[in-house]
Amino acid sequence: MSVGIAIRRGVWVIPREFESECLDAKRLNHDLEMLSTIAPNLCCRHSTFVANDGQSEVRLLVKGTVPVVFRGSTYNIPMEWYISQQYPIVAPTLFVTPVAGMRLTRNNGYVDENGRVRCPYLDQWHNARTLMELGSVLQAYFGGTLLCVWC
Repeated sequence: MSVGIAIRRGVWVIPREFESECLDAKRLNHDLEMLSTIAPNLCCRHSTFVANDGQSEVRLLVKGTVPVVFRGSTYNIPMEWYISQQYPIVAPTLFVTPVAGMRLTRNNGYVDENGRVRCPYLDQWHNARTLMELGSVLQAYFGGTLLCVWC
């Protein structure tokens, strides 16, 4: 059984089960370290991701919150980032995962009713893009729209 591994002193430890099959583990490690500069409380573990078509794949699951400034206040948006072993060629699959008392707003423009993040940056993904850039873009996107409400 795999346990979550949090970042400590700027060093990510990717689970061996994932790293051994990873296209570019060194790049992934670097990109995770850079992502942690804007979202410092993330942790990771390997996980099975099941797509809408029923296909399953082992991916790295990065969980935690991304801080977003909306109308002058900072909100920590809970997210799951599923990263393929083919990263950086294949874009990560991202979900906003509301906690108890939180729900997604409808028609927010970036997150569908299932919590999946849909945005131009992901749609136009190429291998020169990075997780930190994606995190920064999400902060900008989410900061400009009412994404979640607390009930």
